[in-house]
Amino acid sequence: MTKVVVDASLALRWVLRDEKEPSADALLERWVALPALMLAPPLFLAEITNALYLSTKRTRLTLDEAELALRSILELGIQVAEPPGLYLQSLQVAGKYDLTNAYDAQYVALAQIEDCELWTADERLISSIQPSPSWLKLI
Repeated sequence: MTKVVVDASLALRWVLRDEKEPSADALLERWVALPALMLAPPLFLAEITNALYLSTKRTRLTLDEAELALRSILELGIQVAEPPGLYLQSLQVAGKYDLTNAYDAQYVALAQIEDCELWTADERLISSIQPSPSWLKLI
């Protein structure tokens, strides 16, 4: 079975009207059809929830719309994975690439540990990880 790590920036593209991208939707459709095992580190759901809540504070979404968006993401079956060594490897990745925070490094470390692609819509992350490995994909 194909495995992929999905970050919050990509998952939000699937549910936020003003961030919708056909290429993100096509990727999700492909993974559902395969089916692919979509993975995310433990912070994923907190990031998604916080982003949706902040969208309500900025009046991008109503609370009901944010709840519907969160339910939609939860129903995708993205598996939260916390393999041994995730946090130590995250710290090493954050230091190696001088990332702004260690949160983003968790996605990178998870993809490394699971030996699979990491898909993101975060251009800043992509530009930080140089040279860019073939398994790091920008939507």
